[in-house]
Amino acid sequence: MPPRPHGSRRSPSEDGTRRAAGRPRQSVDLPSQHSALSANASLHHCRAHASHFTRPVTNHEDACTDRLVRQIEFIAECDKLKEVFRQTLNTQSRRAENDAEHSWHLCLCVIILAEHANTPQLNVLRILKMVIIHDLVEIDAGDTFGYDTVRQVDQHARECLAADRIFGLLPTDQGHEFRMLWDEFEAQQSPEAKFALAVDRFQPVLLNCRTAGSSWQRHGVTHDRVIARNSKIAEGSSALWNQVEKMLQDLVAQGALAPGPRL
Repeated sequence: MPPRPHGSRRSPSEDGTRRAAGRPRQSVDLPSQHSALSANASLHHCRAHASHFTRPVTNHEDACTDRLVRQIEFIAECDKLKEVFRQTLNTQSRRAENDAEHSWHLCLCVIILAEHANTPQLNVLRILKMVIIHDLVEIDAGDTFGYDTVRQVDQHARECLAADRIFGLLPTDQGHEFRMLWDEFEAQQSPEAKFALAVDRFQPVLLNCRTAGSSWQRHGVTHDRVIARNSKIAEGSSALWNQVEKMLQDLVAQGALAPGPRL
């Protein structure tokens, strides 16, 4: 390029050419239609990939949730057993025992005393299930005192209705199992049912003997009636019944249990 005369000015195009020549040219890529389509395709792929891990809830999971809800509802309903009070007194506080305490004490008796059952090698778990659920019906039916002959007339009918409702809260398979166990206890045919009844009768006798015959004295129950009601203990454990007879004789000797009418 020939020398520029003194005082002349560069044209804008010339000045731009010189600046461009002095540094690398920077290009700006504008989004093309092809790149926009490519981005949309990638987004669609990501969404499809994510949906692979977001698994829809299955019918099986719904059934499991419903089962758990029913089981929890049953457990909550059974808390009411703590509000059902019996005629026997606790040995320390001398307040009325409640059904939940009674059920727990029966379970302890089964574990400790199973070796004294008339039938060896009993199914202890089955007996534990029987005694822990047997009095649940009293949430609706209430406790029936063992010497209340009036309320005993319709006791079984009331308790059957209660069993239908309470065990019906459970999933079908568990409700059926619990009802079968309850009926087995009531029928008193199996060795397990007989031993379950033995401890069920033994436990209130024990509490009465340790509280000076408190509930028997309050209701005027005499020795002969105690014998008549509790002699079934022998069908589950003759050893336990022999011990009960001695305990009752001691209570009579102490004057805490009336001997009954003389014949």
